[in-house]
Amino acid sequence: MLTKDAEAVHPVSRQIISGGASLIAVDAFRGIYRLAELNRQAAPLINQVDMLCMLTIPTFYSVADLQVDPVTPNSNFGTYTNFVNFLDMCGIAVPCSPREDGRPGTVTLLARGGQDAMVAAMADLLHRDARVTVGATAILLSSKPLPKTGPLPGEIALAVVGAHMSGLPLNQELTLSGGRFLFAGKTAPEYRFYALAGGPPSRPGMVRTENGERIPLEVWALPTESFGAASRPSALRFVNWRRNLT
Repeated sequence: MLTKDAEAVHPVSRQIISGGASLIAVDAFRGIYRLAELNRQAAPLINQVDMLCMLTIPTFYSVADLQVDPVTPNSNFGTYTNFVNFLDMCGIAVPCSPREDGRPGTVTLLARGGQDAMVAAMADLLHRDARVTVGATAILLSSKPLPKTGPLPGEIALAVVGAHMSGLPLNQELTLSGGRFLFAGKTAPEYRFYALAGGPPSRPGMVRTENGERIPLEVWALPTESFGAASRPSALRFVNWRRNLT
């Protein structure tokens, strides 16, 4: 579109995208290799900490500033956070107490990829402790907090159904593997059970269907080294709880 009808592209988008016209495929691969090198250098440092607390932005800009130069201020806004996606990290910006000049205050919490639940739980604590409203509204935060439980570094969160739940015959496969109970919930209404062959104990399989039910489940944290251990004779059946848990 830039070559055939450049005026159809928003001027700011046109300015940014046109900057890549001078690059070739070799430049892209050099960038990929350089990023991989930096990732290797940063990984040992990132793995030493549970979480980072960063400034969210370095300064404030007005609408007038953006009208004069819409690109540079937005680039500057990412001073402390541009690296997050490149290093496969997760993060969340948290509103906190206003500054002394009345402008809003915020910090950003960062952690390794996959630690979203831990970061979200800490952000929830900080947000509520600041006693601020929702955004620029006068609405107070909900009294119902987010679950404070989540997988720790070195753990994988698993949603289990049927015989692997607490008090049932196969639950010991989780506990003997160092599993840690997080919370109970239900799936989205898109699943049904069917009886698996074999037993005892009887085990259910779970299939996705259009006319399903909300199936009770439990979410457990299992040490990474125990995940899928071949020494366990009975396979654990898990669902994608991040997508389907309600």
